[in-house]
Amino acid sequence: MTRSAQLLPFFLFLALLVWTFEARSEPLEGADKFVSELEDCAEAILGGDRAARTPEIAVAYNRAKEARRKAVDQAGQAEAERLRAEADRMLLKLFEDFEGGREVRISDSGPAMDLTPTIRVRSDPEPVLLRVSAGEGPTSFAVADADLWAHAVTLPLLEIPYHPPGTTWVLLLLRNAPSGRNAQEVRFKSNEDPPKTWVAGFPIEASPWGRVQVHILDETGTPV
Repeated sequence: MTRSAQLLPFFLFLALLVWTFEARSEPLEGADKFVSELEDCAEAILGGDRAARTPEIAVAYNRAKEARRKAVDQAGQAEAERLRAEADRMLLKLFEDFEGGREVRISDSGPAMDLTPTIRVRSDPEPVLLRVSAGEGPTSFAVADADLWAHAVTLPLLEIPYHPPGTTWVLLLLRNAPSGRNAQEVRFKSNEDPPKTWVAGFPIEASPWGRVQVHILDETGTPV
């Protein structure tokens, strides 16, 4: 057997690695942070079987990140990309045909949404899932973490990112909501260059803040 024939399997293997690396699909936009936050509120916003599948998806993303961290050669990078692509497929499958979430439709004339259902804040943070549709295109994910009291007093408008064209699932985490019923203004901001921004609002209702009564006793049980 000639030396070139002996090396043929090696070159075929190398070509396969290069093809795998170059032909890989792009990672889902915003998926890592979305999944890490979704773990804590999956039951509230997904429920049932979808919520039960969320921990497995989080494990898949962690496995892909660990493989990417440990990759020292092209074979390791290819394996990390394979694991990431598998995690992305699991996440897309989770939201396949999912009809939940508040739909926001963004066109050239701006955002449109149903303002009838009030967002009722019962926890801190209160998770709200938005389905931002901006034409035909790939699915992406994003997280918007908002301190509503700070935005009402000092901070600029709460920004909600979206990635056109396509559908962006946005996990909105509402914290420190002022009590009562309020109209919360937000700014939808695309990831384009330059970005498109649209101002909209939706109703939020939060329960009155409670009071904590504290009794301090000394070592004998006598109130201080």
